[in-house]
Amino acid sequence: MICGHQRRCEGRVHDCTFYNADSTVCFAPGHRSDAHRRYNWIEFENGKRLGKVGRCNESRKVDSWWRNLFWHCSYCFCLCDDDTHSDRYFSLQPAVADVAQNKVVTGVRFVKKNRVVYIQIQQGTADKFGYVNASSVDWKPIKKLIDVKRDIANRDFVALSWERRSIDLDDLRAPDGHVVTGVTFRKLGEHVNLEIQVTPIVARTAQLSASKGYWISNDNTPSSLRSPRAQLALGRDRDVPTLSLTPSWPDSASDTFLSFEASSPEKDVAQTTLPFLDSQPVAPRPAVWLTGLGLFHKGQPGFGGFLGLRVMTVDLTSRIAVDLGGDNAVPGEDGDGTIAYESREVDDFGVVQLQ
Repeated sequence: MICGHQRRCEGRVHDCTFYNADSTVCFAPGHRSDAHRRYNWIEFENGKRLGKVGRCNESRKVDSWWRNLFWHCSYCFCLCDDDTHSDRYFSLQPAVADVAQNKVVTGVRFVKKNRVVYIQIQQGTADKFGYVNASSVDWKPIKKLIDVKRDIANRDFVALSWERRSIDLDDLRAPDGHVVTGVTFRKLGEHVNLEIQVTPIVARTAQLSASKGYWISNDNTPSSLRSPRAQLALGRDRDVPTLSLTPSWPDSASDTFLSFEASSPEKDVAQTTLPFLDSQPVAPRPAVWLTGLGLFHKGQPGFGGFLGLRVMTVDLTSRIAVDLGGDNAVPGEDGDGTIAYESREVDDFGVVQLQ
């Protein structure tokens, strides 16, 4: 009878686990409709508890049962892979600065529209020696919104599933004399993978070579022979990260990957997909040229953490040498007038770290 008392799983049921024959179930508000949660907590007769047991507005006793002395039915705890009630789509549409107008990427952020996750870019007109014209900086509108019912899967977007739910963590850096002018997700094997567009730039004139831009990425996979990717495990006791009383800190390395997981059955009744996406803008102020872009995980033990973006920027102390020594004192300059700048790393804490 409990099956008719709640919202059905419209997808696939997997990872079923038997805890105990009888239990008391506390239903979450709106559990019969499109609410995010089905249960507040579950308490079994043997004392096992799933979720944070407390007061309850609607509870129900659930007992396993026999039929005709030969047929026994036990209630199990299962996970539901249901795309009807989840936002699991990542856009594969490139976000590229207006290079023809001499604009570069100056910031990035995650946005979600119509259940699809995009990387949106901030752009601005490049100025000399790493600077950007402040009055030109603005967030570029998403070029085209994805319609998952009409657009083509694995070309326009990728849909995660229980079998395909991994995303690669990388720090991608532009070669010397190049800046970031675009970013996109792509599908690499069964993983979502980050890719950036880099374009040559002349430091003295801030002039982009628009026709010479190209895309770079890390093509390693977990099955690569020379340098296979390692997996970052979130831990079994993972709870909702917004419940942590201490700040999350970066705990991942480049050239790794993680898989989206359900939260802990014991802590959250496995009803939240982790990690969360951190939608804070990652945009240095004042705006400067970006020399790299990364995707990383941050968290605390016992929590699922966040998936965040970070950027690498030119070292503007190079400009000090130019101001003090004149044009002949430009550091690292080669024959075509480009500069090999030192890189700094900026994440969504607003912390700048020398690399």
